[in-house]
Amino acid sequence: MRIAVLIISIFVIFIIGFQSCAVGILESFEGSETMEGSAGLAMVIFFIIGAAFSIGIPIVSMISFLLASFIGYSVDVNVYGDLEVWRVVAIILAIMSFLGHRELKKKKQRSNNKES
Repeated sequence: MRIAVLIISIFVIFIIGFQSCAVGILESFEGSETMEGSAGLAMVIFFIIGAAFSIGIPIVSMISFLLASFIGYSVDVNVYGDLEVWRVVAIILAIMSFLGHRELKKKKQRSNNKES
């Protein structure tokens, strides 16, 4: 589960990053007051943190993905409609990270039981 979170989040990082840069450039050309491109880039940062900790400390990964989804929900979506998709993906990855945390916990318990 933890490796799946890592692979999916790396894939999504590139997509969100590209889209957020494109939306940010579009917003600057239009003189728009919305912050959708910036919110997407903030989500990318939390996705990078989530991916970095998904193998070793999945609970940090879960919190990072939840913060990314919170950023996605805090922005009113006008131009960047895919932001709604990415906040749902962030919640799914947070759930998968929680399951990875439980998996890691059980694995450590089994190895401690074998040593005793």
